[in-house]
Amino acid sequence: MRGEPAADVDLILFHEILIRPDRGELQRLVELGRDPRGFEIVEDKIHTRSIAETKRERHVAHSRVLAVANCQKTAYISDKRGSMQHLSEQIMAHAERLPEGAALAAKSLLHLGSRAGVDQALKRLTERGQLIRAGRGIYMRPVKGRFGVRAPSIDQAIEALAAQRGEVIVPSGAAAANALGLTTQVPIRSVYFTSGRSRKLSIGKQEVELRHAPRWQLALANRPSGQAVRALAWLGPEQAEGALKTLKRKIPSASFSELVAAAPQFPTWLASTVSRVAHG
Repeated sequence: MRGEPAADVDLILFHEILIRPDRGELQRLVELGRDPRGFEIVEDKIHTRSIAETKRERHVAHSRVLAVANCQKTAYISDKRGSMQHLSEQIMAHAERLPEGAALAAKSLLHLGSRAGVDQALKRLTERGQLIRAGRGIYMRPVKGRFGVRAPSIDQAIEALAAQRGEVIVPSGAAAANALGLTTQVPIRSVYFTSGRSRKLSIGKQEVELRHAPRWQLALANRPSGQAVRALAWLGPEQAEGALKTLKRKIPSASFSELVAAAPQFPTWLASTVSRVAHG
């Protein structure tokens, strides 16, 4: 290195491997980590270069440089943009092997690259419309149909998110009451209860609200008995008893028995209602 860099210039540590040329001059800027088979390493040294010099050599992205001889095998110049494109292609190839509606988690792609590289590639794929972000670190492929490409259904996205996050996610009490025929009101917004934190998600052009719910509303999950519990909680103490009598006739007897068995977990008003209807 000729002379010392200016005081206001940051120093970057470079690892340079010098390779004896078979012919011609050295080609520089080959990313360390590429297979250098066919080259003979003659010196390995550590030194520093100023960031200004690095910019002139168009290699600010890497802290390690491999100098390779121009020999009989082709020496490929390091290309960050090309590497990112390759990573994006690998991610899409992985995504296309998954079933329709399956979620793609950033952490499941770390065999393809670093977390920072994977996150950047996923961001670019989302901006291009090749993937849809369903939550922090969770992505899905758009669904291809007869009429073009669309976002996965909310139910598909929620199911995939629950599986990836290990959360219990179920439709809200209002949605459960409507599904069971206890109300004709149709929820305007897509609201789900979750064992995780409350948050909002954008799935395509649709917004979904996840609300943290107490454990007793999630205990029976997506089973008919669980739907019944959330519907009764939404209806409240005044309407719960009449609704439960209707449900006793409507849902399978095994599901009603499940609900009765879970009563000790419920608030006092609901446990009392269940006991009266079950044994009255």
